Amino acid sequence: MARRRRSLVAVLVLLLVLGALVVVVVQSRRTPEKPSLRLVQRAVLLSSAIKMQNNSLRYLHSTWFDSTYHYRTVPVSSISGANTAENPNTIEVLAPSGGFPDAADAEPAVRSQASALYATAIALNNNTYDATQVGVSRTEALRRVVAWTNALAISYHRDGWAEGWQTPLWVYYLSYGAHQEWDALPPVTQNLIDAAVASEANHLLTLPPPYYKNAKGEVLYKGDSKSEEDAWDGAFLLTAAREYPGNPNAKRWETQAKAYMLVAFASPDQVGHDRRILGSNLNANGTVTNHGKINPDYMFSAAEMMVKCDLASAEAHAPVPTECHNNLALVWRGLTATKFEPGTTYKEPGGTIYRWDKNNKPTANIYYPQGYDWSPRRRFNAAEMDVEYWSLFDDATAFGFATKHLAYTLALQAQHKDGMTFSKNETRFAEEEQFVAATGAEIVSRLEYVH
Repeated sequence: MARRRRSLVAVLVLLLVLGALVVVVVQSRRTPEKPSLRLVQRAVLLSSAIKMQNNSLRYLHSTWFDSTYHYRTVPVSSISGANTAENPNTIEVLAPSGGFPDAADAEPAVRSQASALYATAIALNNNTYDATQVGVSRTEALRRVVAWTNALAISYHRDGWAEGWQTPLWVYYLSYGAHQEWDALPPVTQNLIDAAVASEANHLLTLPPPYYKNAKGEVLYKGDSKSEEDAWDGAFLLTAAREYPGNPNAKRWETQAKAYMLVAFASPDQVGHDRRILGSNLNANGTVTNHGKINPDYMFSAAEMMVKCDLASAEAHAPVPTECHNNLALVWRGLTATKFEPGTTYKEPGGTIYRWDKNNKPTANIYYPQGYDWSPRRRFNAAEMDVEYWSLFDDATAFGFATKHLAYTLALQAQHKDGMTFSKNETRFAEEEQFVAATGAEIVSRLEYVH
């Protein structure tokens, strides 16, 4: 009986082993699980966005850099308030020939340099910087980021352009870019940036967000919505609060950030529904009036703010404030659904700002109902809007437009060996190429957080 029992046990063990082998063989022959449609679309968008980003960086680090910059050193002892004991004797700086102008003329030089260091630092930090495509090693790119940052940090406190109407955007680029490579910066520069951020943020605490129209619908600034300015200020304040949570004013900065972001694209019908909304910056049909016209480029600034807000929140592992995305859907409808009748007010051919082909598929075309300010070939900022809307809502139409707008921008860049996007006379905006690079870096980073 015992021998018989052992035989049964042996048979059972053999059957279990065979069963396990069958399971292993079956599992090994299964088709690997396919990635979700969202991840497939993300990969498509990310591939194009990384190419666009690195093309822009190639232009900035070749043609533009070579014609604009040369390294020089500054004695740390010459920098007001610097602790010479904890710093090297000198630091490298990069600034345009003649340095940075005063407040009245500072934008082209300061914004260009801040955007360039921002775009480069983000690409280096998230490992999407392609040294082969850019033509400059990672080591040299980092050296330039540090030297650009050193120069701007010194200039902020020395040259008188602080606390202006656009300076929160410039300091945002400077600070966010610097924090991507913070450990590479000398202590003197870190301290200067800390002080610059606090200065700008505290200044904004004293300023309520402005409106295009008041609560009665009366125009306060003829032809000039304050959407973009409020968006800059809100994104900067939130980033400051998230970068410096230990600052005594950090909570006040975040509260003020939410106030600015909420009203940046507040519509007339929101007045009275939130005590913080005292007017409007967005038209009821989802469009923005700027420079005296219905202006698509300033509608895209909604995405600029929202992406910056998303990135600051992700890096701080903090929730995204609901105020950040106020009326994104309405702006999207303004681009895709609001129709304009051609005539005395709107130009031919009329219709919607975003355009479809005869098969109702998204195209890269954009209609400017009352003309354009900067360039009729801008699509990189439209791509940021598309990516933000797709990221939040998995919208198939947004994905379609994003692929077209990215492809259009890549086609423009392919016309130039150095990766430049706009040929001479194709844009009126002095910092256009740097704007392309900064936007490309933001799109790539936004997609990195999509799951």
